[in-house]
Amino acid sequence: MWMYLGLLAALFLGLHNLCKKHAVQGNEVFPVLLGTISAGFLLILPFYFGSLFYPEYMHKIGFYITSISWKIHGFILIKSAIMASSWVLAYQALKHLPITIVTPIRSAGPFFTFIGAIFIYQEKPTSLQWIGFFLIIISVLLYSRIGKKEGIIFKRNKWIFAIIGATFLGASSGLYDKFLIQNITLNPQTLQFWFCFYTIIILLIILGITWFPY
Repeated sequence: MWMYLGLLAALFLGLHNLCKKHAVQGNEVFPVLLGTISAGFLLILPFYFGSLFYPEYMHKIGFYITSISWKIHGFILIKSAIMASSWVLAYQALKHLPITIVTPIRSAGPFFTFIGAIFIYQEKPTSLQWIGFFLIIISVLLYSRIGKKEGIIFKRNKWIFAIIGATFLGASSGLYDKFLIQNITLNPQTLQFWFCFYTIIILLIILGITWFPY
C-alpha cells in the first residue's frame, strides 16, 4: 500500500513542478512562492482553529495541533529559513532553466540525505541503498551531458548552482525534520502548520524590502 501512495505522491509532485514552471513564466518568483505557501497554509488553518475550539474531536481524527514552547518555535523558525532559502533558489532556477533539467537535479535530494543519514545519524545503508546512491550520481552526470546539448554548461551556469543549492538545503531540511519529529517529538501537523506560518512571515519580509515598494 505504501508503495502505491509513494507513486501517487510522485505523480502529484510532477504536476506540482509543471504548475510551478507555468506560474513563474513572466512573473516574479517571490509573489508566486508566497501564493504557493499561502494556499497550503489556508488548507491546514482549519485544523488549527479546530484544535483550539474542538480539541477532543481533532485528537480523535489525528489532526490536533499541540501547544509548543517558544524554544520549539525557534527550532521551527530555523526550518522555515532553510526551506524558504531552498524554495527561492529552486523557483529562480526553474524560471531560467528547462524543467527537464531542473526536475532530475531536484530529485537527487536523496543523495544529500543519504550522506547526512550516514554521518549525522550513523545509519548503515543496505547494499540496495548503496546501489541507489550510485545510480543517483550516474544519473546527474548523464543529465549534465544532456544539458550541454541544450546549450547549458553545468560548470558555468549560475542557475545550475542555484538548483543544486536548493536541493542541498531541501535535503538538510529533511534531516532536520527527523530531529524535530523524533528527538523533540513534534507531531507532523503541528510542525507543518507553524512551518508554513513562519515561512510566510519570512517571505513577507523579503517582499516588503524587494518587491512591494516597487
